[in-house]
Amino acid sequence: MKYKFLLLLIVPFFQLEAQNLEVSITYKKGSEGLEAVIFKFTVDALADSLGKLAVNDEYLIATSRSISMEIKEGRTTHQSSYTFIYHPMQEGKFEIESPAIWVDGEKIKSKTVQFEVKDLAPPKPKPTGKEELIEELRTNADLRISLLGDQALVEKNVEGKWVVVNIFSPEELLVYFKKYAEE
Repeated sequence: MKYKFLLLLIVPFFQLEAQNLEVSITYKKGSEGLEAVIFKFTVDALADSLGKLAVNDEYLIATSRSISMEIKEGRTTHQSSYTFIYHPMQEGKFEIESPAIWVDGEKIKSKTVQFEVKDLAPPKPKPTGKEELIEELRTNADLRISLLGDQALVEKNVEGKWVVVNIFSPEELLVYFKKYAEE
């Protein structure tokens, strides 16, 4: 019975280890003004999974994840970082809550973070029609291409379901991708 009691004391001790969630915000400016706001969330642990980040009623998916491990004096530590890129459409002051990050089955969140968007660059003109869709394919994780026989289906993730939004011939798709690869 003593061993069970000791084990119960040791397990919570290791779970109390601090898992700090740090948030950094970087502004990417171009020649005409602000182009993007980059959010980086870092936790001092090996993260299990990550939720979405909501900014101004727009959900963002992490554009990169980095994991580091350090072994020092026989002790292993981990750090997980997630980066989100937000392309603001309007100026103003905004608040975000960190995405939920799960570590060892526990949900970790930071305090609300405030940031301000000013000196916004004017929106770039977008290509029209199928060219616009191809450009969006390069930057939007909610779009994918599925090849089906002699057709290339462009699908969009809408509330967890993939919906066909356009159909290309494989040759037509290849022409567009070659054009963008040369840029």
